[in-house]
Amino acid sequence: MSHTELIELVDRTSPEDRLFLSAYIEHLACEANPDHGRELDRRLESMRAGNEVSLEDARKLHEALAARGL
Repeated sequence: MSHTELIELVDRTSPEDRLFLSAYIEHLACEANPDHGRELDRRLESMRAGNEVSLEDARKLHEALAARGL
C-alpha cells in the first residue's frame, strides 16, 4: 500500500478510529524501542521506592492541563 493510499484511508476514518490508529502506532514505536522497556522498569522501581503521585495530585495536574487546553 502506498503512502497516498494510506493517507486516503485515514482521511476516510472516523475521529475515534484515528485516535485508535494513533495510539496503536505509538504502541508499536514504543514496543520496538529497547529503551522504552528500561524506562518503564525504572519508573516502576521508583514508584515501589515510594516516589508515587497521589490521586488528588493527579487530579489537580489533570485539571490544570485541561484548563490550558492540553
